[in-house]
Amino acid sequence: MKDKIARAIAEKLVEEPHNTHLRKQQILLEKALITTIDAFCAHVLKSNFQHLGDTDISMNYQNLDSTQFAVLSAEVLDEVLDAFYEEGDPAFTALMDLFTRGKNDLSIASVIHTLHQYTSSFVDKKDWFGRQLDRFQVRSVRESDWGQLILTVACEYLALALAYCDKALAVLAADAKTDAVFGEFIRSERALIECAYTCAASADWDGLYSFKQTAFARYPGKSKEMDLELKARAKVYRDAAKDMFWAALSAVVEDDAAFLEDNARIYPIAKELQKLFEAYEAKLFERKLALQSFEFSDISYLALQI
Repeated sequence: MKDKIARAIAEKLVEEPHNTHLRKQQILLEKALITTIDAFCAHVLKSNFQHLGDTDISMNYQNLDSTQFAVLSAEVLDEVLDAFYEEGDPAFTALMDLFTRGKNDLSIASVIHTLHQYTSSFVDKKDWFGRQLDRFQVRSVRESDWGQLILTVACEYLALALAYCDKALAVLAADAKTDAVFGEFIRSERALIECAYTCAASADWDGLYSFKQTAFARYPGKSKEMDLELKARAKVYRDAAKDMFWAALSAVVEDDAAFLEDNARIYPIAKELQKLFEAYEAKLFERKLALQSFEFSDISYLALQI
């Protein structure tokens, strides 16, 4: 990397031989520390280990490879889970009932390992987890992050449904007799979809949820003196509008009261997951210190502390 930078500076100096800034950079480059981020963090740590306080790290520490980490992580999680089982907290029992299948703890292990990988670059994992728990502190589904996302997506799908209805009506408008048979049918469905769109746009969650009971009528059959090609083309757009309508409602699975009930039930379980994860992280780092073997995320985290 240093060679590439040196060549680039040299090439620019050929073009700008009197550029003093480039000449200064050329001189400084010889002493510059240009490495990968892994090596840079290791350099910072080994050059400033005295600033780590109570964290006792040998300068001869080893890097944990994926196999070594998998073994160590499994051992630590087993120890932590055993301690939690022994405490017998009802919240922990509820957590395990939610995540375990059969007679093993593989599902909860997958959750903990996923959290470990996801948060490995975070400076303050506890703060991050706390902010996730705060998302449960809402008075209605429309105040929640999930509700707002679902309503936004529902609006997009319903807007598409309305656009497909308009395309169907535009097709039918080419023949008055065909429009007379099918136009009113599609206009009535469009009015229903527009009502659903209004609910989504105004964050009327229960109003939107009520459309889950919608039953679309069958597309009208043949009639004399109609244009069958226009009828078929309009039906394609009408069916697409129906698909978008149901896509908009696919994530609206319960009313506001049921959401709040589920939220109240899940919150203490999520708190217990945080407690379990923090216990795992603390025990894991304790074992890493004892072994003087670390992941890169540990080294980068400690470098940031310095």
